[in-house]
Amino acid sequence: MTASVRVSLYAAPVRPVWFIIGGNTLFAVALVLFSLTSSFRLALLCLFFVGLGLLMQFSMMNTAIQSTVRDDIRGRVMSIYLLIFICLFPLGNLEIGYVADRPGELNAIRLGAAVVFLCGIVVFANRHRIRAQARSYQTLQ
Repeated sequence: MTASVRVSLYAAPVRPVWFIIGGNTLFAVALVLFSLTSSFRLALLCLFFVGLGLLMQFSMMNTAIQSTVRDDIRGRVMSIYLLIFICLFPLGNLEIGYVADRPGELNAIRLGAAVVFLCGIVVFANRHRIRAQARSYQTLQ
């Protein structure tokens, strides 16, 4: 809830890509810190920031997609978005289960955080191209 309120309050003055990248980075860093701690209270604090980063990222991605797409195809685009979003969870579960079984659970968490962070870097590196494509799409409307 904190992340959703934060996104709704600051969505206008801050570009969506910064919420997506910031949420991604917060999620990955807090997840690595969670895997490094042995204190229960510190782990709970880390998990709060994991959830905050995840929800900031996901709510802004959802908002960015819905505000970019034309009204007449928004339902179709969102259904494809959710299909991709939901169908990738089993692949991540397979990876995390395999790594957790071999080198250990903490290494699996760290590897997952690294993959998420690297994907965020790819989005950040391509943010200008993504923005240009979104603008060109909006001019076609």
